[in-house]
Amino acid sequence: MLPGRRLVAAWFTDRDLLEEPGALEAQVGASRYTRLRFETAGYDLNSPASAPATASAEPVLRDMVAGERWAAVGDAAAAFDPLSSHGLTTALWTGERVGAALASGDDGALTAYSEAHRRGVEEYRAEHARLYGLERRFDSEFWRRRAPGRTSSRR
Repeated sequence: MLPGRRLVAAWFTDRDLLEEPGALEAQVGASRYTRLRFETAGYDLNSPASAPATASAEPVLRDMVAGERWAAVGDAAAAFDPLSSHGLTTALWTGERVGAALASGDDGALTAYSEAHRRGVEEYRAEHARLYGLERRFDSEFWRRRAPGRTSSRR
Protein backbone atom coordinates (compact mmCIF):
# COMPACT_ATOMS: atom_id res chain seq x y z
CA MET A 1 0.00 0.00 0.00
CA LEU A 2 1.19 3.51 -0.80
CA PRO A 3 0.91 6.60 1.41
CA GLY A 4 -2.60 7.96 1.71
CA ARG A 5 -4.08 4.45 1.55
CA ARG A 6 -3.44 4.38 -2.20
CA LEU A 7 -2.92 1.11 -4.00
CA VAL A 8 -1.25 0.02 -7.21
CA ALA A 9 -2.51 -3.17 -8.82
CA ALA A 10 -1.88 -4.57 -12.28
CA TRP A 11 -4.29 -6.63 -14.33
CA PHE A 12 -3.24 -7.25 -17.89
CA THR A 13 -6.22 -7.35 -20.22
CA ASP A 14 -7.52 -5.67 -23.34
CA ARG A 15 -9.12 -2.26 -23.00
CA ASP A 16 -12.49 -3.42 -24.33
CA LEU A 17 -12.56 -6.31 -21.85
CA LEU A 18 -11.86 -3.95 -18.95
CA GLU A 19 -14.70 -1.70 -20.09
CA GLU A 20 -17.26 -4.51 -19.80
CA PRO A 21 -19.55 -3.87 -16.81
CA GLY A 22 -18.34 -5.68 -13.71
CA ALA A 23 -15.10 -6.94 -15.30
CA LEU A 24 -12.71 -5.49 -12.71
CA GLU A 25 -15.01 -6.39 -9.84
CA ALA A 26 -15.16 -10.00 -11.04
CA GLN A 27 -11.39 -10.27 -11.32
CA VAL A 28 -10.71 -8.75 -7.93
CA GLY A 29 -13.54 -10.72 -6.33
CA ALA A 30 -12.09 -13.99 -7.65
CA SER A 31 -8.80 -13.40 -5.83
CA ARG A 32 -8.82 -13.63 -2.05
CA TYR A 33 -5.61 -11.67 -1.46
CA THR A 34 -6.09 -8.98 -4.08
CA ARG A 35 -9.66 -8.45 -2.88
CA LEU A 36 -8.36 -8.12 0.70
CA ARG A 37 -5.79 -5.50 -0.39
CA PHE A 38 -8.51 -3.49 -2.15
CA GLU A 39 -10.79 -3.70 0.88
CA THR A 40 -7.97 -2.79 3.30
CA ALA A 41 -7.18 0.27 1.18
CA GLY A 42 -10.85 1.29 1.38
CA TYR A 43 -11.83 0.71 -2.24
CA ASP A 44 -15.39 -0.32 -2.97
CA LEU A 45 -15.36 -1.51 -6.57
CA ASN A 46 -19.14 -1.23 -6.73
CA SER A 47 -19.06 2.45 -5.83
CA PRO A 48 -18.10 4.96 -8.55
CA ALA A 49 -16.91 7.31 -5.80
CA SER A 50 -14.12 4.98 -4.68
CA ALA A 51 -13.47 2.89 -7.79
CA PRO A 52 -9.82 2.84 -8.82
CA ALA A 53 -8.49 4.64 -11.85
CA THR A 54 -7.34 2.46 -14.72
CA ALA A 55 -4.76 3.03 -17.44
CA SER A 56 -3.93 1.27 -20.65
CA ALA A 57 -0.55 -0.39 -21.04
CA GLU A 58 -1.10 -1.40 -24.66
CA PRO A 59 2.00 -1.43 -26.84
CA VAL A 60 2.72 1.73 -28.80
CA LEU A 61 5.05 0.93 -31.68
CA ARG A 62 5.98 3.85 -33.89
CA ASP A 63 6.43 3.39 -37.62
CA MET A 64 8.70 6.41 -37.91
CA VAL A 65 11.33 7.04 -35.23
CA ALA A 66 13.63 9.56 -36.94
CA GLY A 67 13.51 12.36 -39.43
CA GLU A 68 15.36 15.48 -40.35
CA ARG A 69 16.92 16.80 -37.11
CA TRP A 70 14.91 14.60 -34.74
CA ALA A 71 14.81 11.06 -33.36
CA ALA A 72 12.58 9.27 -30.88
CA VAL A 73 14.17 7.17 -28.12
CA GLY A 74 12.88 5.04 -25.25
CA ASP A 75 9.11 4.89 -24.84
CA ALA A 76 8.74 7.64 -27.45
CA ALA A 77 10.10 5.18 -30.01
CA ALA A 78 8.40 2.03 -28.71
CA ALA A 79 6.43 1.21 -25.61
CA PHE A 80 6.20 -2.57 -25.58
CA ASP A 81 3.79 -4.88 -23.80
CA PRO A 82 4.73 -4.70 -20.09
CA LEU A 83 4.86 -8.49 -19.83
CA SER A 84 7.71 -8.51 -22.36
CA SER A 85 10.05 -6.55 -20.06
CA HIS A 86 11.57 -4.63 -22.98
CA GLY A 87 11.24 -1.12 -21.54
CA LEU A 88 14.65 -0.56 -19.98
CA THR A 89 16.62 -2.37 -22.66
CA THR A 90 14.78 -0.47 -25.40
CA ALA A 91 15.49 2.84 -23.68
CA LEU A 92 19.19 2.01 -23.41
CA TRP A 93 19.45 0.61 -26.94
CA THR A 94 17.66 3.53 -28.60
CA GLY A 95 19.59 6.11 -26.58
CA GLU A 96 22.92 4.50 -27.44
CA ARG A 97 22.04 4.17 -31.14
CA VAL A 98 20.78 7.73 -31.53
CA GLY A 99 23.73 9.13 -29.55
CA ALA A 100 26.17 7.26 -31.79
CA ALA A 101 24.28 8.36 -34.92
CA LEU A 102 24.39 12.02 -33.90
CA ALA A 103 28.03 11.85 -32.85
CA SER A 104 29.02 10.25 -36.17
CA GLY A 105 27.90 13.22 -38.24
CA ASP A 106 26.81 10.72 -40.91
CA ASP A 107 23.60 11.84 -42.64
CA GLY A 108 22.52 8.22 -43.10
CA ALA A 109 23.06 7.18 -39.48
CA LEU A 110 19.53 8.07 -38.36
CA THR A 111 18.13 6.24 -41.38
CA ALA A 112 20.12 3.18 -40.32
CA TYR A 113 18.76 3.61 -36.76
CA SER A 114 15.21 3.77 -38.13
CA GLU A 115 15.73 0.60 -40.15
CA ALA A 116 17.24 -1.27 -37.20
CA HIS A 117 14.33 -0.14 -35.04
CA ARG A 118 11.80 -1.30 -37.64
CA ARG A 119 13.44 -4.74 -37.76
CA GLY A 120 13.42 -4.91 -33.96
CA VAL A 121 9.69 -4.10 -33.85
CA GLU A 122 8.99 -6.79 -36.46
CA GLU A 123 10.97 -9.32 -34.41
CA TYR A 124 9.13 -8.29 -31.25
CA ARG A 125 5.73 -8.72 -32.92
CA ALA A 126 6.62 -12.18 -34.20
CA GLU A 127 8.09 -13.30 -30.87
CA HIS A 128 5.18 -11.77 -28.93
CA ALA A 129 2.65 -13.68 -31.03
CA ARG A 130 4.67 -16.89 -30.75
CA LEU A 131 5.09 -16.72 -26.97
CA TYR A 132 1.53 -15.68 -26.21
CA GLY A 133 0.33 -18.41 -28.56
CA LEU A 134 2.10 -21.02 -26.43
CA GLU A 135 0.06 -20.19 -23.31
CA ARG A 136 -2.62 -22.82 -22.71
CA ARG A 137 -3.20 -22.67 -18.93
CA PHE A 138 -5.80 -19.92 -19.01
CA ASP A 139 -9.19 -20.00 -20.68
CA SER A 140 -10.20 -16.37 -20.85
CA GLU A 141 -11.03 -14.05 -23.70
CA PHE A 142 -7.67 -12.27 -23.30
CA TRP A 143 -5.76 -15.50 -23.96
CA ARG A 144 -8.17 -16.79 -26.62
CA ARG A 145 -7.38 -13.67 -28.63
CA ARG A 146 -3.70 -14.53 -28.57
CA ALA A 147 -3.82 -18.25 -29.26
CA PRO A 148 -3.52 -19.39 -32.87
CA GLY A 149 -6.39 -21.63 -33.93
CA ARG A 150 -8.57 -20.72 -30.93
CA THR A 151 -11.79 -18.78 -31.34
CA SER A 152 -12.31 -15.31 -29.97
CA SER A 153 -15.25 -12.91 -29.87
CA ARG A 154 -13.17 -10.00 -31.20
CA ARG A 155 -9.67 -8.64 -31.43
